[in-house]
Amino acid sequence: MSHFNIESYFDPRAPLTQKEIQVLIAMREDSRCKVIANKFGCSVPTASNHIHNINGKLTSGILHEVLRKLPPIPEDKQNMYTYL
Repeated sequence: MSHFNIESYFDPRAPLTQKEIQVLIAMREDSRCKVIANKFGCSVPTASNHIHNINGKLTSGILHEVLRKLPPIPEDKQNMYTYL
């Protein structure tokens, strides 16, 4: 996440999981739970849980601030950032 310069927003003792990073990147385009659920083939409550977990790991700012800092990433390139 350091390449996006957003690590200061999150608790370093509770890093985002790979799936949470994927969800965070996907939320840059559309942050609605239903859209995230469709994108990842999961239920709306599961998508909501991932978003809740991301919010819970924030130490400063709000989620929409973090999303604004993320650059647009083409969908075909989003998975490559999961493992950085």
